[in-house]
Amino acid sequence: MTKLIAGLVLLLIFPVAGGAQNLPTASRNPDSDWYRAFDIRFNPGQADEAIQIAADHFEPVDQALGREVLGFVHESGEWDQTVYIPMDGPGEMVWNVSPIDEEWWARLAEQEGGAEQAMAVFASYTSKVADYRVTIVRRPH
Repeated sequence: MTKLIAGLVLLLIFPVAGGAQNLPTASRNPDSDWYRAFDIRFNPGQADEAIQIAADHFEPVDQALGREVLGFVHESGEWDQTVYIPMDGPGEMVWNVSPIDEEWWARLAEQEGGAEQAMAVFASYTSKVADYRVTIVRRPH
């Protein structure tokens, strides 16, 4: 067992020992676009209405912000729709509400005639959602 551990240590050290003057350095992922990916399942019979709410109320806000949100409707599988919302990068995850999300809500409220109306539109949309999951994805350039 001791020989096995010693052998593993040598395998781990060997690549670094050969180029000890070139220690690993910090490096970033290649240029990438980052997204929050929302997989959404709507309540039975409510997908079309939910997608229309998003088209009528949410898409104009994204367009005003110059943010290209990508939405896909599933023709098979367990989800009804997947929406990719751009992020400034993974560092955006430190925010409960990111600055761009805060601006999005402010624009939605302005568009809808106030915060109460904006929340009502959003509540109408979310009432049609049966389930969802959120993942963070990266599209390398």
